[in-house]
Amino acid sequence: MQLSHLRELVALAILAAPSAAIGQAIPIQLLFDGAPLVVMAAPEFACLDRTRNTWIGCRIERDADGTRYLLSRPAPGEYTLHVKIDENQKNPARFPGDYDVFFPFEVTADAPA
Repeated sequence: MQLSHLRELVALAILAAPSAAIGQAIPIQLLFDGAPLVVMAAPEFACLDRTRNTWIGCRIERDADGTRYLLSRPAPGEYTLHVKIDENQKNPARFPGDYDVFFPFEVTADAPA
């Protein structure tokens, strides 16, 4: 189904990263139609801890090479990463030109899932 008022954004945890022990960051790459997303506006990130049913602060920094982001590993559990990009600030959020996605993921003692 194609949405005329909203472009879908996909956030993928890159699982090919080095072994993911507790405390290591989880790499995230923003893609649109399978290609790296290039935007002018800075993405806004929020994390829902579905295990505890509460929004938590998630620390996400841009990777040194600028191609992805690094999420500080939360405690093991189920989460939803909310990514919002208001690319067209001349219109209300979630209108043409904006990105908004909720991406579920799980963190275990040794890997994101």
